[in-house]
Amino acid sequence: MIEVQTDLKLPTAEQLSAAFREARDKFLTEGGEQLRQAVERSIRTSGMTLRSGKIVAWQRLYRSKGYAAVRPISGETGANSPGAITNYLEGGHKIRGISGQAARYHPRIHVARVPGFRFYESARQDAQKIAADVAERISEAVAQKINNI
Repeated sequence: MIEVQTDLKLPTAEQLSAAFREARDKFLTEGGEQLRQAVERSIRTSGMTLRSGKIVAWQRLYRSKGYAAVRPISGETGANSPGAITNYLEGGHKIRGISGQAARYHPRIHVARVPGFRFYESARQDAQKIAADVAERISEAVAQKINNI
């Protein structure tokens, strides 16, 4: 009979979860910052003629345990809040119709809706690449941490 002796040491659940949390926090923060930059780049290249930079300045990175998101600043509410204005620009909005009171009035605008700039939608492709990269980096970091235990 042949005996095989190994020094295989498996990590405990606490060690494994601690390694995952550490890697997740580090790489989600980095990935979130890349996502914020991608959204800002998309806003700048969307064709908007707003040159004040307010829309870009309103974008903030929001992080929780399992995700990172870029949204307009929160706090204010209503029709003229940063979130509402960003939504109007992203998806377009209706315009006021003509009153039809004057007999010779001809409207200058012949559309019922202003098209949106879709800057979040165009940043979505970058977001998917960033998410895949973050997931890969997290798994590599956890594997390396487990190998060092």
